[in-house]
Amino acid sequence: MISRAEYIQQPYSGEYIEKIYDIKSPWNSTDWTWIKFTEEDDIWCGEFRGKYRGVSCSTTLGIIVVLTSNYMYVLDIYGGEIMEYYSQPEYVDITVTPFGKILVTDGYGIEMFANTKISDMENIVLPINADNLKFV
Repeated sequence: MISRAEYIQQPYSGEYIEKIYDIKSPWNSTDWTWIKFTEEDDIWCGEFRGKYRGVSCSTTLGIIVVLTSNYMYVLDIYGGEIMEYYSQPEYVDITVTPFGKILVTDGYGIEMFANTKISDMENIVLPINADNLKFV
């Protein structure tokens, strides 16, 4: 089981075992994001298409969500396989709550993963109009 996922700069060749998460599309950018995954006895690196926006790991939901400028990837926490992805996401930031819920924002509103499906995300109604939301 993957216990930690963190953003890193491009690693040196051979520093980690690497897995490339590339989704073929003519709209892909030339940017890449590297995420280091830590399992019980292993450390490896995932290479994702797009500029880095965020990563969150939820053991409660059993998923890892990687957010880049090109895609929002939902990975299985038990093997790092892509369960689902969303192209050209409008989201700009992501976080995980202490209860294991994953939140994403487009800068104006907040949505929460109700389960492991992107299509089932729930909108959180804010008491005021917001602009330029970021998670700290």
